[in-house]
Order: sequence, then structure tokens, then C-alpha cells
Amino acid sequence: MSRKSILIALVVCSFALTAVVAQATIIPIPIPNGGFDSEPAGSPPPNWTCSVWGSGFGVGSGNYAGSNYPSPYSGPYYAYLQATDYRGSGWCYQGLMLSGSPFEFTAAGDSITADLYQSMPFDSDSQIFSIVLKKGETWAAATQLAIGTFTDLPSPVGTWVPRTLTYVATTADLNVPLWLQLWSGPNGPTQVLADNVTVSYTPIPEPSTLALLAAGLVGLLCYAWRKRK
Repeated sequence: MSRKSILIALVVCSFALTAVVAQATIIPIPIPNGGFDSEPAGSPPPNWTCSVWGSGFGVGSGNYAGSNYPSPYSGPYYAYLQATDYRGSGWCYQGLMLSGSPFEFTAAGDSITADLYQSMPFDSDSQIFSIVLKKGETWAAATQLAIGTFTDLPSPVGTWVPRTLTYVATTADLNVPLWLQLWSGPNGPTQVLADNVTVSYTPIPEPSTLALLAAGLVGLLCYAWRKRK
């Protein structure tokens, strides 16, 4: 292989490697009991902190759903958030953890996405359902980062529909624990069903890595220029 061919191959490989490194890497953030399958019907779900008065939160039985609840409903249980008599809202939350520590953004431009499936058991219910991301050292001190509110009824009733919330971090969001909340009402009577909650994190590539690859590419181009001289 000629020197020119080798040089061209090196430049192409350098560009390809830079592109690969620059691509975002999606990292799953575990949600303990995100499928709500750890407790019988009516019990507060483990790993979640939930509202108790003026509304209710618990785990409904899969038999309650019946045959009109098609895939992607999975597992024996799902969650229900119930707001009643306009007295309050049904909600639950948990702190996000990664590798045994509270999850925190480390760079502006990092993003986080929460996904779940949601349904309604009755067509007579109204709906205000939200996925909420908050930041704070404790839940009591947490402030809202982003909220995705869904007022459209799944159609037909009994259908599971995907819901998604994505947020991109700013410098003000760095190094602070994050919290995920599911919220229903107050718009009673409302009973919202939720299942298969997942969260993922997409960090931006480290500048030092991109700089190192760029320096290597510049070196190759300088080598090519020198050989041409």
C-alpha cells in the first residue's frame, strides 16, 4: 500500500473515531419497582413515597384491568393514582439513583428522559396526569425542573399509551440530586393507571476526549502537508 493510501486511511479512521466518540451514550437509571409488581393490590408500592389523604395511591391488580387492557401492559400489577372529590391529588415520587449514589447532572447539555405507559380505567373520568422532574438535596426542598402534563384521554379507554418527558440540563442544574414524581389531579374524580416506568441519562461527550481526537487529526493533516512539501 502506498504512503498516500495509508495517509488517506488514517484520516478516514480519525474522522470515524471522532464521530463515534461524539455520539451520545444512553445510560439507564434504574427505577426500583418501576413496574409496580412488588406488592398485592391496594398496598403502597415499595420504593415509592405516596400521597395518602384526599386521594389515594396504590397498586392495582392485573385482574382488575381485564382483557380490554392490551400490550404493553405487563406483569401482575400496575400503579393507580387516584384523586377524588376535588380534595387533592394523587402522587408518588422517588429519588433517582445511579451506581448507589443520588443521580446528578455533571455538565450542561446532559439530558434525562422519563418514559412510562399510562391508561384510564373509566371513560367517565377526567384526566390531568403529569410526569415531573425536580432537583434538591431533599424532597421537601426540591424545586421543579420540568413537567409533562397530559390531558388527552387514552382512546379507547383501556388502551396503554406511551408518555415521555425529556429535560436538558443547564449550568444551574449541576451537582444537585434529582427526583421523579408521578402526579394526578386535582380534577376528580380521576384514576390514572401507570406502568413500566423507566429513566435514561444521556451525557454529552467530554471536551477533553474530543480535543484529544481533534489534536490527532490535526497532526495527521500536518504530516500530510509536510510530505507534500
